[in-house]
Amino acid sequence: MAEEQKEPAAENERDIRVVMLGPRGVGKTSLLATMYATFKGSEAARRGFSIEPLDDDQYKILKEKHEDLRRLEEVPEFCPADNMLEASQFPSPYDFAMRFKDNEDQERELRFIDTPGEYTEDLRPDMFDLLADAGVVINVIDASVMMEMPDLSDRYNGHSDVHRLLIKAFSMKPEMNRLVLFVLTKCETYLKAGRTQEMRDTFDRLHRQAIQVIETNEHLVGRTIAVETTGCLSFSRYYQRDDGEWCFSFTKTGMKFLPRAVDVPLFYAGRFALAELRRGRFILHRWWREIFGWDKELRTVCEEETENGAGEYVLMRMGNASLLD
Repeated sequence: MAEEQKEPAAENERDIRVVMLGPRGVGKTSLLATMYATFKGSEAARRGFSIEPLDDDQYKILKEKHEDLRRLEEVPEFCPADNMLEASQFPSPYDFAMRFKDNEDQERELRFIDTPGEYTEDLRPDMFDLLADAGVVINVIDASVMMEMPDLSDRYNGHSDVHRLLIKAFSMKPEMNRLVLFVLTKCETYLKAGRTQEMRDTFDRLHRQAIQVIETNEHLVGRTIAVETTGCLSFSRYYQRDDGEWCFSFTKTGMKFLPRAVDVPLFYAGRFALAELRRGRFILHRWWREIFGWDKELRTVCEEETENGAGEYVLMRMGNASLLD
């Protein structure tokens, strides 16, 4: 990707910025790649809902990242996993067009910005600016660190840093509606073992400050989503390197590469984008489009995928739920 980040057109009501944040190694880029690839094979895609990259180079990058993840299926039975996948070195924008039944006149643009871990860890000024303009924020969290080493989770998942980032960035534009998604990656072990409630309780305890930011602000709505990053690997064992750093290892589950629920954040972003577009219209225009336009069908698809289809993967709901309607 080019190192210069182009700014989205703020005056275009069809555009919405989605910023992905979290320290190094939590799986931000991997989530984006599997999110798009999984969506392509979803029931919603078969019904005519499409989200396509607007740039061929961006498509190639996501495809390569997804293939890198698929190759993890071929690793030995037990393998150290530090530095196996290349991390982002600078903010990388990925632009997607969201349409229904190839209706280009009624598309919305979702701009995903994949940020380097250092931007979260160092509380970079650029990160505050990116978040201040974000309609959707996706905080990616390593569930295996959270569950196996809760005392070190703040160091590797950055709960405190995320809280500080959200407080300051949201205060820069306090009247702006936002969706905040906490996405727990590497959840295979805990979902298969029926430890969903334990994940929910641990997240609530460690991220309580960030949760309170959302619950006390009428312009914010939040969800916590657990995803299976690969489906074929179990992330739950840790070892300490000679330099004192802790790194995770994984074992095979005996299953094929099949990520699960990774596209749920994408459907939530689409649902929120549609809701914001509807709120910005005149009442008569909104009524007309609701009855005769694409909005009702597309909104139904997003609601089905985020409510009925998400099932056990949505661990927590917080904030002003009306912002999704």
